[in-house]
Amino acid sequence: MRNKYAKTLEPAVTSSWTINHRLSEHFDHLTDIQDEQISMLVWLASSDVDNKYLLPVMLKMVCGFSNDAVARALMINTQNVQKRLQRAYQKLQQHSFVSFSSDKTFLDEHPNIQTRLHQSLYLLFNEGLNVHHQAKPNNNIMCVEAMNLTQAILTNKQLASEHTLSLFALMNMNLCRLSSRISQDKNGNTKQIPLNLQNRQL
Repeated sequence: MRNKYAKTLEPAVTSSWTINHRLSEHFDHLTDIQDEQISMLVWLASSDVDNKYLLPVMLKMVCGFSNDAVARALMINTQNVQKRLQRAYQKLQQHSFVSFSSDKTFLDEHPNIQTRLHQSLYLLFNEGLNVHHQAKPNNNIMCVEAMNLTQAILTNKQLASEHTLSLFALMNMNLCRLSSRISQDKNGNTKQIPLNLQNRQL
């Protein structure tokens, strides 16, 4: 897991300390979150970087989005994505990250963490829906990954809230409906089926 994130995080956390030292410091002391991907999202979400710049970083570094996917998710062009990423990297270099604590005051001190987690996971799931509608191979992987990460949050009483439960319910509903929402013609082209024509038994 350290190797997975080391290369992508290098622009953000390279400083007078080495990248290995920064990542080791974070993961060695992060004992309250078992899922390392969630811990990385929390690590980024704890920063004071404006959401406009931070969300592209969370989507690209942790959720595996390409610049085009980030642009599509945030409804901006790829040039803006690159500018926001560069701006975020500059700000993250100066930020002292904190590790998640089970202390009840942690989320009070970092009130944006839950919202940022929910936003990034919703966008990851939504990108999975877009891929599914385009009938690409392995089209449910991103949806399932988003649901697994959301479920990991639900196992942590400090991170989870009623909004997390609502997000998880929304994901389940949409994943169950995927097979009824699109169809393919004889040429293999996909099209979305209007709600009134969908097979409700599916």
